[in-house]
Amino acid sequence: MKVYSKLVRILILVCCLNWIAPATAESSPLFSAVRKTMAGKSAADARKKALQKKVLAHKAVRQHKQGKISAKEKNQAIRDWDSARDKTLADKAMQKPRTVSRYTNQQQAKREMAGGIAPGSHMTSAPVGPGRPMTRETAKKTYGLGTEPDTRLIITIPKGQPVRKGKVIAGKPGVGEITSPKRIPPHHIREMRPVPRGKSSKSSN
Repeated sequence: MKVYSKLVRILILVCCLNWIAPATAESSPLFSAVRKTMAGKSAADARKKALQKKVLAHKAVRQHKQGKISAKEKNQAIRDWDSARDKTLADKAMQKPRTVSRYTNQQQAKREMAGGIAPGSHMTSAPVGPGRPMTRETAKKTYGLGTEPDTRLIITIPKGQPVRKGKVIAGKPGVGEITSPKRIPPHHIREMRPVPRGKSSKSSN
């Protein structure tokens, strides 16, 4: 902690120098070293938090099976782990536009059609292609969703959009997903489609 406080004071000093003499401070080895150290500390903190959330999520799953907590509490613990894990992933700009899906509910989809996709929202990494669409049950199991989605948004992620690519948590092993630390404007949402019910969903209603 003492070392970290010293680094903060040094960074403040260097920033003051940068305000007075930008070219000199920016190119100084000290400024570069402090900036790298601070970035490394931030990344380490993010990884530590993600690990803590992972432990809590696994505990929540066990407690739910034992009937100690509700499904809502279990799902929230998994979402917290997912969000913390996403913050450990590197941001990379899209090299070219990609049209993907986002599974959600109709109410949320309407809000996003009007206001865009919020930072951190999950989308599929696989591009939209031909073929039979996933059923609600299949989408829930594949992407580890808390509830069965009834709506799918078709989104074109623009070239240059910063994204984080990872694997789904609590879903089918190896399936990819994409999030972005920056909002995707609504004009990049091409359409809203209903997600069909599967046989088990039909029989349970």
